[in-house]
Amino acid sequence: MRKKCVRNSKFQFLSQHHIHAFGFHYWKHGVLCAYTSPAKVSSHYGFQLKQLRNLDPQRDIFCVWSSSSLADDVISWAQNYHCQYFRVEDGFLRSIGLGCLFVKPWSLVFDTCGIYYDASRPSDLENILRDKEFSPEEIQRARQLVERIRSLGITKYNVGTCIRDLPKLQHNRPVILVPGQVEDDASIRCGTNEINNNLRLLQATRELNPSAWIIYKPHPDLQFTKKYLQTSNNHILKIANDVIIDVSVTSLFPYVDSVYTMTSLTGFEALLHGKNVHCFGLPFYAGWGMTQDSISCPRRSRSRSLEELVAAAYIDYPRYYHWSEKRPCEVEEVLSAFQQQGANTKINWKQRIVRSVLNGFKRIKRGLR
Repeated sequence: MRKKCVRNSKFQFLSQHHIHAFGFHYWKHGVLCAYTSPAKVSSHYGFQLKQLRNLDPQRDIFCVWSSSSLADDVISWAQNYHCQYFRVEDGFLRSIGLGCLFVKPWSLVFDTCGIYYDASRPSDLENILRDKEFSPEEIQRARQLVERIRSLGITKYNVGTCIRDLPKLQHNRPVILVPGQVEDDASIRCGTNEINNNLRLLQATRELNPSAWIIYKPHPDLQFTKKYLQTSNNHILKIANDVIIDVSVTSLFPYVDSVYTMTSLTGFEALLHGKNVHCFGLPFYAGWGMTQDSISCPRRSRSRSLEELVAAAYIDYPRYYHWSEKRPCEVEEVLSAFQQQGANTKINWKQRIVRSVLNGFKRIKRGLR
């Protein structure tokens, strides 16, 4: 395990400046402070943006949550004053628990170019995969990461119970996992074409695989309000053979032959487990020769190995923070911490109540608009 955290120049730059933060939920202010310490962090509301004047490019930088409606305005303002800016998003090994339950992220990405889920333009991650030549030592480190992630059953959120036996999946038909997504998620808006919702994803998968056993797994964020049933449970079950909820996706991989997805990170995690992956959208891991792709990206013109994808996505691109020890850390330490906490935990009743109350407030807020 690597105990010494090596900060690259991007994060050294962040820690040495005054950060103006936009689009972060109130509870994420402390998260951003931890990741950028000892920088001064000032959180602002959108209406305060144009009040920021006399900015010094040598002192002031901007961080904006990438999916925030403020993102484009904040970046334009930073550019007007020649200030550096970063789009911020959760990393790919986030936490044990969901962000919608205020579980702090153990990884964040700070992108100076775009953001990984927006295929319409390059991102720092895409540029790494396009340009970098990885050393043998980096490839070996990535290979060890893959082995450890597989053995521990680690995913982005690590929720759901582990199951050891699914008798109804033990037959001679090909088994396909279709991971549902939050349909208004930015990765779908920025990374898909015609196949841009869960029902269309299921329909396209069935058209290509008429005799397969299709498992539909709703996104865990949607299970609190049963939003996955907005499509109509009847419509889903006319296409899928099974809908599986509250089960860790890594428990399903041993029974699955392939994964069909729009842009879900489950596709990337399936690659780590040696599964075939078909992408109807253009997630960051598509276009490098590892997946079957319905959409092409001319910028992604070279083939990459699994180890190179892992090195870029888990080592080079994110920054990690060890919340138990209150310090920056490396990805291997995050895996150790998740192992100690016990990955693949079930969402408890207190978390469900909190989420239900928040969903109620959101519905009231929408009704007042």
